[in-house]
Amino acid sequence: MDPRRASSIFDQRKSIPFPLRLAGLLLLAGMLAGVGAGCGGGRNQPAASPAQEGPASQPLATASPARNLESSTPIAGPFLPDLTIGEAALALESARGCVPSGAALILSLEVGNVGKGAAGPFQVQIDGQRRRVPGLDPGQSVLLEVEVASQRVRVVVDPEGEVDERYEGNNERTMELSLPTPPPPCPTATPSATPGPLTSPGAPDEIFLSGQVIEAGSGLGVEGVEIYLSYSLSGGNPVVRVVAVTDSEGRYHSGPIAVPSMIEVRVWPALEGWRFDPSQVGWRHQQGYDPQRFDFTARR
Repeated sequence: MDPRRASSIFDQRKSIPFPLRLAGLLLLAGMLAGVGAGCGGGRNQPAASPAQEGPASQPLATASPARNLESSTPIAGPFLPDLTIGEAALALESARGCVPSGAALILSLEVGNVGKGAAGPFQVQIDGQRRRVPGLDPGQSVLLEVEVASQRVRVVVDPEGEVDERYEGNNERTMELSLPTPPPPCPTATPSATPGPLTSPGAPDEIFLSGQVIEAGSGLGVEGVEIYLSYSLSGGNPVVRVVAVTDSEGRYHSGPIAVPSMIEVRVWPALEGWRFDPSQVGWRHQQGYDPQRFDFTARR
């Protein structure tokens, strides 16, 4: 640098008051220190990661189903059925106000649903015999009539556990039933001294048939099943006739069927493409009024 120029700059510095020169030097030193710190921090501090820039996102919680921790037994739902055994009574089978010889002992049994839900198809076992019930709505009941051997009767409702119930403890009962005073016995017919031509072993009687045909598995009634009845006269050909046809619910009711006394009777269902259990039923008709109920299970 030119000595004369340097001398000129020095002379100008000397002309600036000392307090102003000191303030400028301090300001310059502060600026240099800030720049140095900024550069050093940029080199020594790691860059902020996305997780540090804001609060971390959390997954939404899923509510678990409520559990009953106070009881080890399941709590029944509010709309389950509850099958129960109701009234039961015995009576001797009568015919027009009198008891025929060899009359059967008939049990009338009520089975109901006292729960709040509908019950699907189920069975009722009475002294080893089973009757199929297509189902019961809440508050509904059904009356079953079954021939029994004695006044001591054991009843089991839903023996196969087909219906999920609110309470299972009222499905079985053993009963000792009293027999009411029966009607007088029917008079015995006295054969005529000069009988006319006979076509049967006795005077015509009446049989009434009823029952239901249920599809196995679904428990629904099978419509259009023909109910056949047959009997044979002594030394003659069997008499066979269709006495009833099932309705849309699988139920059937025959009118009065005139038959002779003291005969063997057979009844069976028939519908093309179906087989039935039992395939047929039979009994010995004595005389007089003879109501019979038979239920069948159908399979394709």
